[in-house]
Amino acid sequence: MDTQTFWSAVALIVTALVIIAPLAHRALGGPPRQRVGLHVTGALAALSFTIDAGHVAAAMTLPWLGLGVALAADALRTIGVLTPVRSPNAALRSPLATWAWMAAGGAWLTAHRLGLEPLGFDRAITLLTVAHFHVAGLGLTALLMLTYRRRPRTALLAAIWLHQAGMLGVAAGLTFSDRLEVAGATTITIALAMWAAIVVAWIRDELQGRARLLLSVAAIAWILPMALALGWALGPFLPRPVVTTFETMLRYHAALQTFGLVLCGLAGVLLAEPVRDRLPATPTTHDTTQEDHDDVAHQTHA
Repeated sequence: MDTQTFWSAVALIVTALVIIAPLAHRALGGPPRQRVGLHVTGALAALSFTIDAGHVAAAMTLPWLGLGVALAADALRTIGVLTPVRSPNAALRSPLATWAWMAAGGAWLTAHRLGLEPLGFDRAITLLTVAHFHVAGLGLTALLMLTYRRRPRTALLAAIWLHQAGMLGVAAGLTFSDRLEVAGATTITIALAMWAAIVVAWIRDELQGRARLLLSVAAIAWILPMALALGWALGPFLPRPVVTTFETMLRYHAALQTFGLVLCGLAGVLLAEPVRDRLPATPTTHDTTQEDHDDVAHQTHA
């Protein structure tokens, strides 16, 4: 990997660390104090790229990894440890999967900054995996789930499952089989096509202003990146590969996915939905009290 390609990949990772993750956390309605931790640990992890790989650089990423594990554990504790087994759909609608991808991306980030080559992958693939897990994993999972909260459709829930399966398929394909990589990329493409169809209907029926503009960009920004991803995955099976260089994948696939799909999508959903951690709890208490009063009055009258 040449210097320009390296820093292009780093720029995408830094964007995920300092912008995408906090934005996803805010859109998910997480506590502001956790978001402070995301900003601090993300900035520290980003600064690790300013020094050579080694123990110091890896140590600078450990708080990010630890926070990812803590957020995933907190999400699991909130929904219940047995919920993923008893009600997988309920678990998928929680932030658990989002923060699990952050933890996975953090582990690969630490390995890269330590100079390791996990599973025998060279440092270039390791770096791209860091970007993939943070953008397509953390960022895209959050976007799909947040869209489902506003537009609860069975097709969208299926798209979330397909995306998770596709992410795992791509990871397994890189490790074990090119066919699994093709299957994973195809599955993610189908998931995004389903998501885009639902978002287009949402834009047409409800959205205005900046939310409409941002989600309109996101609804088309996935097409070229996923076409390139499919071309890359199909390369070993074609007489002449369609996509042959990391530079092409970074410049068009990764960059468009990061800025056009994930960032615009998250910002659009955030503008379309009030932040939950700012909503007062008083109305709920008042409504419950009033309902109880009405019940007592009804029973007395009877």
